[in-house]
Amino acid sequence: MIRFDRVTKVFAGSSAPAVENLSLEIPAGEIVVLVGPSGCGKTTSLKMINRLVEPNRGRIEVAGRDVRSVSAPRLRQSIGYVIQRVGLFPHRTVAQNIETVPRLLSWEPARIRRRVEELATLTGLDHHLLGRYPSQLSGGQQQRVGVARALASDPPVLLMDEPFGAVDPIIRARLQDELLALQARLRKTIVLVTHDIDEAIKLGDRVALMQQGGHLEQYGTPAELLSSPASRFVEEFLGADRGLVRLDLAQVGQLSLQTVPIPDGTPRLGPQHGLIEALRLILSAPAKAAAVYDNDNYLGLLTLERIVEAVLDRTQPIPVKTP
Repeated sequence: MIRFDRVTKVFAGSSAPAVENLSLEIPAGEIVVLVGPSGCGKTTSLKMINRLVEPNRGRIEVAGRDVRSVSAPRLRQSIGYVIQRVGLFPHRTVAQNIETVPRLLSWEPARIRRRVEELATLTGLDHHLLGRYPSQLSGGQQQRVGVARALASDPPVLLMDEPFGAVDPIIRARLQDELLALQARLRKTIVLVTHDIDEAIKLGDRVALMQQGGHLEQYGTPAELLSSPASRFVEEFLGADRGLVRLDLAQVGQLSLQTVPIPDGTPRLGPQHGLIEALRLILSAPAKAAAVYDNDNYLGLLTLERIVEAVLDRTQPIPVKTP
């Protein structure tokens, strides 16, 4: 777990705090996203975890230990760090970039080679790219190298500062999906900074929405923010279509369905599909319905009326993912 206890940071020459009296607990094994407008202190908060920025007041703990109880270089070797434009060493090959921290930790060469190959496979990086230089890679490939390098020493904590902001939307969506798949296997404690609320809702087990001046406006699961915004600022930042975003957090299989006869020409869906995707399919179907199957097991018929009922039923809110 990572814990902020009344942390404040005021930069030299500034009269206002970048972060003020921040208290926050980040559970182990979860993705927590810091999101908010420019100047809200989200990147400053992230950098205080690995002491790239030192707070003026307050205490930050990782796994119950004050981060100031160890030297900054040693602390950073135990925490993975990924930034927006990757920050790869241009004069080193992909493999040499990934090896950076294990070499600093004096790992045996054979162990380092095994770890590089393991991480290439884990992050979906073609092994033939290991001998290339960063300039010879696409933006998406460079980002995968950055993640592999951050994971090289198998740190329990991974910090990610706008990790997908420099790639195009298609690659960005793919990298987001890959991060979620990776997290399902590794269960790292991940703190991710973004200015994109859609990215925060998609990736975060919990979301910390920050306001200018480093104030924490609301902290909770995506469902909690979308269903119960704590302030007008939260409502406006989430956007007018937050109901649709909330709808897409739910999966088809989370709704109760009736096993009624299937009309001819009805499309099929899996229980893992989001309700927005189901809604698009149903609206284009002749019977305005979709048959839900788990492999070959028929679970029931999802109709347009059933989705509308789920949206309007405030006594039994749409179930969504929870940590």
